[in-house]
Amino acid sequence: MSGVAVAALRSEARPAADADGLPHDRPEHRAGVEGGGAGQAEWHRSPWGNSWFWLLQVLILATALVRLALVVRLGLSQASPIVEYSTLVLFLPLTTVAALAFGGRGAAFSSAWTTILCLPSLIDALAHPLPGVALAETVQLLLLIATATATGLVVDRERNRRRHDQRALDEAAHAIAVYRDLFDSNTSPILVIDGEGTIVDANAAAAASFGDRVATSGMEASLPGGHGVPRARLIDVVGADAAGQILAAFLSARWSSADLGATAVPLEADGETGVTVEVPVGGRPTLFRLSTSLLARPDGPLGMQVVLHDVTEERRERELLEAFAAQLLAGQEEERKRISQDLHDSVGQNLSAVKYSLERAALLLRREASEDAGAILDASVTRVRRVMDEVRSISMDLRPALLDHFGAASAVRDLCRDWQSVYRSISVETQIAVSDEDIPAELVTNVFRA
Repeated sequence: MSGVAVAALRSEARPAADADGLPHDRPEHRAGVEGGGAGQAEWHRSPWGNSWFWLLQVLILATALVRLALVVRLGLSQASPIVEYSTLVLFLPLTTVAALAFGGRGAAFSSAWTTILCLPSLIDALAHPLPGVALAETVQLLLLIATATATGLVVDRERNRRRHDQRALDEAAHAIAVYRDLFDSNTSPILVIDGEGTIVDANAAAAASFGDRVATSGMEASLPGGHGVPRARLIDVVGADAAGQILAAFLSARWSSADLGATAVPLEADGETGVTVEVPVGGRPTLFRLSTSLLARPDGPLGMQVVLHDVTEERRERELLEAFAAQLLAGQEEERKRISQDLHDSVGQNLSAVKYSLERAALLLRREASEDAGAILDASVTRVRRVMDEVRSISMDLRPALLDHFGAASAVRDLCRDWQSVYRSISVETQIAVSDEDIPAELVTNVFRA
């Protein structure tokens, strides 16, 4: 009878399958239910809702009834060798099976149930004139309870340990999955190298950018969740100079096993942070700025992560900005030369003429030739007015009053009208697509002068 129970409970003790066909203690199932609370994280079913558990209790009851019937039928006394040790022989296997299959709760309930069913035998033994009979029955019950309880506690402890280990494995697998997602979703190429400069991992952007140089198919994985171990070396991707600087920083970095994680290792070249290399990507030269970080793992060798930031567009924009700044400086210098030339050719000559005229008028006045001196002074006044007009014209060319009153667009339109009024033989067509409000105040002067 006990053998049937053991076989049945072994079948029940195997993890049951859900609707998806996965057993309860398979990693695929546990990974899906770990986050659902303590009840869902159980590795075995609760005994209270398990039909095999209650079948075992019925089997214990049937065993007790059969023993009682045989004792009554055959007229056996409690001191009979067949009856004296029957409690341990008949019920210890059943309670042990309950402990193995259902842990501490199953062991406690089965032991208590067995004790209740054995109370008639215990009472009969206590009433027996031989004191050894009562002692034997009591010792058997205590031994049965202790064995079942100890077995249940060991089973619970082992299940808790397995559950804890599985949770740790699931968390590690989740962390690795998150790392791989972040690693592969980064749009910048990322290479992971070892101390010899061999590329041990590369993200999807690196594979797309460098192709066969970081191919990973069909090779043994080196990092947890990694794609594989490419045979390429860092020097094949970034060149000898950059690879040398990276490896030098790698080898000089200090690493302590107690300080794990990622530690930034700065690289400096030509006064700017990072090493810049030019690598052909898709048949065109692409400029990358390298940044590195030290990767320390407790269960593996030291590594270094190299991130290649595409700075081609950034460098192009910087060059355009530098060219614009140079052009602006050249324009300012040209403007200064033009103003200097205008002052020298027009204003300077007129002022010189006025100076000579005034000196001539002073000489004539000393000779009492007032009429001639008056004519010279009148001519000098005319020249001074001309100089004032020319200075005003130069000032208007530099910054007309319309710039302050209206804006650059209105000032350009007014300049075109003045030009047309002076040079009537030249047709001037004005096309301005912006309004005064569209041009920032700090750009008004530069826009007008351009």
